[in-house]
Amino acid sequence: MRKTLRNKEVKELINTINDVYSYTELTKKDKIEIVDNVILINNKSMFFYFEKKIVPTLKLLLQDNFLKKITVDMGAIPYAVKGADMMRPGVVKIDEDIKKSSIVSVIDEKHSKPVMVGIALFETNEMKNMNSGKVVKNIHFIGDAFFAFSPSFAQGASQSIESAYELFKSIENKFFKTMKNFNYI
Repeated sequence: MRKTLRNKEVKELINTINDVYSYTELTKKDKIEIVDNVILINNKSMFFYFEKKIVPTLKLLLQDNFLKKITVDMGAIPYAVKGADMMRPGVVKIDEDIKKSSIVSVIDEKHSKPVMVGIALFETNEMKNMNSGKVVKNIHFIGDAFFAFSPSFAQGASQSIESAYELFKSIENKFFKTMKNFNYI
């Protein structure tokens, strides 16, 4: 379902995003719509809802990565961009003050570009003291449905994205092109 937000709803959403992420780039003049669970700002997918949390898309984070970061070695990238959760052995650096269950970006050590967005499974100090195990639950990665989401998709896009083989192939092709642009493959 596509819904253009009213002024009051826009103000509430902007305040929520500012409170959660201290992201102040949005104004009441921006055209904000919600298509299924994707928040479009001026016809660009900038945020989405995951388990009632507002999460920035990688497209936004590639422009302005305002999340706490976990840096991983290049060997972890192929797993992250296939949807795997981030394991502690691949982590080389962890930002301070990461709280359990907070939204974080996982960036590569070579280019410092975000490759996935996830939920921290532990606090910073707990992660630093670990030698193995999952540290970030992967909820959005380069090449997934949200990365490929276009505002031209019809109603029910997020449900059909998950099950449509043709769309998967399209995403897969875009993924490999993107990965070549980032020199990952």
